[in-house]
Amino acid sequence: MKPSMNEMLESICETLLKDIAPSQQSDYQTKQLNTMAFLILNAAKEYDQAADIRFQENARMRKIFLEASTLVEDQELRGKVEAAAKSKDTSLSIKALDAANDELNELLIELQTYVEEVETPLGADLLQSIWSYFVDSTARRREVCPGIVVDLKPSN
Repeated sequence: MKPSMNEMLESICETLLKDIAPSQQSDYQTKQLNTMAFLILNAAKEYDQAADIRFQENARMRKIFLEASTLVEDQELRGKVEAAAKSKDTSLSIKALDAANDELNELLIELQTYVEEVETPLGADLLQSIWSYFVDSTARRREVCPGIVVDLKPSN
């Protein structure tokens, strides 16, 4: 059986935390090794989920744009929203997915601003979809820190 990249990185992290860091004489060195382990653990998580997270986020933003295309009265923004709704990811490389994700996020923020400033009949529902996307996106991308749980759900 061939270990995956994230399994190898997690193994390195475990060795740093359990074997190497505790044996250091210097508190500074121990903290440095713990920081390196934390970064490696996050790299393992990112490696394992990077393409899927970006692909899913891009699809969800496009769905919001499709929903919004009938509500946006500003012609320039409507054109951008319609084009984004029809767009597709052309590659599963992280670089390509990141580029598309960045463009879609930028447009989603522009759409959010528009919806907040212009009252539309279904604007509240659209705004809720946008905020829900941002909360979920943040939760998926939060850093891994063993023993620390962060609740990102908005309080009511």
